[in-house]
Amino acid sequence: MTQNDQVLNMLRVGWVCATEFLDEHLPRHGARIFELKQAGHLIERRLCQRGIHQHQSRQYEWRLTSEVVEFDPVGQGAWAVSA
Repeated sequence: MTQNDQVLNMLRVGWVCATEFLDEHLPRHGARIFELKQAGHLIERRLCQRGIHQHQSRQYEWRLTSEVVEFDPVGQGAWAVSA
């Protein structure tokens, strides 16, 4: 599983804070999110609103709002997964 796959799977669950990405050993999560956006995934960002994290600086959290529509390479038609 690639790091992009790991990040995408985490974002499918809901809001994910930078701290959670670091806990999963994904220190370059920002680059992975950028790549996912470039691939067509819609990803929202907001300031982390989880009081339990008690960040020392401004930290963000992200969530997947919509996934890319992909086409079956065999020609069976289009399919999409929505968040």
